[in-house]
Parts: sequence; structure tokens; C-alpha cells
Amino acid sequence: MDEQITGVNKEFLMKIRKAAVLALGLVLAVGLGNLALRGADGTAAKGEANAGGREVIDNPSLLISPSIRFADLTFYGVKLGDSIDKIPNRAGVTKRPSDVSPGITYCAGQDIAYLADNGRIYQIVIGGDRLNGLPPCDTTLLQIILGKADSFEPAAAGERVSYVSYLQRQARFAVTDAHTLRARITEVTLYAP
Repeated sequence: MDEQITGVNKEFLMKIRKAAVLALGLVLAVGLGNLALRGADGTAAKGEANAGGREVIDNPSLLISPSIRFADLTFYGVKLGDSIDKIPNRAGVTKRPSDVSPGITYCAGQDIAYLADNGRIYQIVIGGDRLNGLPPCDTTLLQIILGKADSFEPAAAGERVSYVSYLQRQARFAVTDAHTLRARITEVTLYAP
């Protein structure tokens, strides 16, 4: 009987330890990312864009910072509502019109995609290697940091991706391997208000 109770306690303690490690790593990453945004004198550092936005390409941890408005984030200097003509060549995207929706343009590259309606960007999707710098994060930890999600879609049977949506903030996060040490954000989609 004592061995069974000890086994249960060990399993519970291991789960607590994993959650604590994930939480500590995420808190440190977000804190260091926010410190990197400001210089010693409190002025904007490299990651802050001229238009009041914040550059995610230089600092992906902005995507999980609770103090950041997603509408202010920039990707290669471009944010929601900007013209597709503002997308720089260094973004490495190819522009093509939609075959089924007149006025819709897809601008897609290796780790980023912009969707535009009549030349104005209404959706930005970032993923792939651009998010590798984020700390391990499962759906529960993401909601601890950003607050309770408006919508949660658990992974379907046999799938590894769950979705966490923040409707008021116009953002959707794809998270793989939820509730494990390998959990990570694999894609973030931002929508224009």
C-alpha cells in the first residue's frame, strides 16, 4: 500500500516539477525579451519599430508578452492594415492573387505569410524557424501568461496540434504536444480588427 501511495506521489511531484520548469523558462524568456526592448535609459531599442510597433522578427518573445498589443506588432516592418507594397524584399515572399476571391492577395514566404484584401493586410501568419526561439509552452501555460483564451480547440484524435484563440486580441496560437516538455507554439495567426 505504501509503495502505491509513494508511486502516485512521485508521479504527481514529477508533473508539478515539469510545470514549474516550463513556467520558469517562459517567465525568464518573456522578461528578458521585454528588457531587450528598452535600452538602459528607457528609450526604444532595436526591436521597436518607428510606427510604434514592435518587430517580431528580431524578438519573437513579443508574441507571448501580455503587455503587448498584437495590433502594434510588426513583421519585417509591416503590420496589420499596411499596404502589401510595404512588404520588403528581405521578407522573401511571393505575391499571388487568389483564384477564388477577387481582391485577395497571398504573400507567402518560408516562415511568414501575409493576406491582403484590396492591397491592405488583414492577416499575418508566422511559424517555422521564426518561432524556435520561444521557450517550451503548452496551452495551459500560454493561458497563464496571456489570460484565459476565448476559444480552445483541443487536438483531434491522432493529431498533435491544439488551438488557443484570443478573439479580443485577434490572435490564434497553434500548440503541439500539449502538456509535455516538448510542447511549443508552432504557428501564430494575427487578424485585423
